[in-house]
Amino acid sequence: MLKPQMGWSSWNCFRERIDEDKIMGIAQAMQETGLQALGYEYINIDDCWQSSMRDAQGALQFDEANFPSGPKIIDKLHALNFKVGLYSACSDLTCEDLPGSFLKEKIDADTFAKWALII
Repeated sequence: MLKPQMGWSSWNCFRERIDEDKIMGIAQAMQETGLQALGYEYINIDDCWQSSMRDAQGALQFDEANFPSGPKIIDKLHALNFKVGLYSACSDLTCEDLPGSFLKEKIDADTFAKWALII
């Protein structure tokens, strides 16, 4: 029997006040409480994971202050057997005035693929 896709999204709990420690703490709590074993397999990091500036090549990048591991947080979550989603917007800016993907869809898709968001 197929089960629905289930996971956790940072926006519902923390809104824009997210950081690496909170995300990793939630992932560990999902394991320890048995939610992951019940099918909660996604960690979705909503708006505010990204820097307010793209890198020199125009790619999105993690906010270094709040996510010191940068894209390695994805590897950490994969090591805990979670699938990872990152928020982006189809406009110039996200709701929190951070870089969106409008006219940058290809570079953002390539960046997400490089970070192995799809497993």
